[in-house]
Amino acid sequence: MPTIHADVEDRIQWAIQDVRSGKKSTYREAASYYYLLYDILIARARGRPINYTRGGQNKIFSEEDTTTLRRFCERCILSGDPLERKYIKAAANSIRRAQGKPLVSNPWVTRWIKKNSDLLKKKRSKSLAVERKQTYEVEEIRAYFRRFEEARDEYNILPENS
Repeated sequence: MPTIHADVEDRIQWAIQDVRSGKKSTYREAASYYYLLYDILIARARGRPINYTRGGQNKIFSEEDTTTLRRFCERCILSGDPLERKYIKAAANSIRRAQGKPLVSNPWVTRWIKKNSDLLKKKRSKSLAVERKQTYEVEEIRAYFRRFEEARDEYNILPENS
């Protein structure tokens, strides 16, 4: 999975190769040449893995569970139901109960929403008057009143009675 920092990782590997092959004499020189942080270059040269590959030590949901919860959220959005924290927590707890595991906490729900923020986009509500105003077009309104006047003339309705 390519990340935002893929080019940085490439430069780190090139710097390590240059030092080990003798093209650069020190890691500090290689870090300066490839525009890298010295500490990160040293750590990677000593074998420390990339941060995003290490994963969290406190993950309570597997990838399959996360996919299931994301599908639940997508179905709620597609059906027009509001996607609220309490529904996400209830669905997550349902998954956990089926596995016989402890339930999720409120902070867990907050972290899950932050990690999956692409699902949840805040929408500002408009006042009803603004929405109504945007749905009407001037020509539609004029056509309505033309039809109204034609019907009034056709049935001989006096203006004071309409």
